[in-house]
Amino acid sequence: MKQYVTDTTGLIRHLAKSKKQGKNAGKIFEEADRGDCVVFIPAMVLMEILYLSEKNRISTTLPDVTKLVQRSINYRIYPITGEVVLKAKR
Repeated sequence: MKQYVTDTTGLIRHLAKSKKQGKNAGKIFEEADRGDCVVFIPAMVLMEILYLSEKNRISTTLPDVTKLVQRSINYRIYPITGEVVLKAKR
């Protein structure tokens, strides 16, 4: 099964059903919704959504993301660890 990592903007646009979502990103989220791939949500994305929603800059909220993850095994939260940071540096 294919695996992808989302960024904050992509996830927000998916949850908001935005027409501004890029064509490729939209296809990936559709695949995940159908159960055909896995989308990892980095913990930093959760923090950004929390911050932006608390500042009323977006309508998407942290509970929106939580519901998505709870209802589908195709969306998974990915922790930020030292190992992840070091791999990203390479």
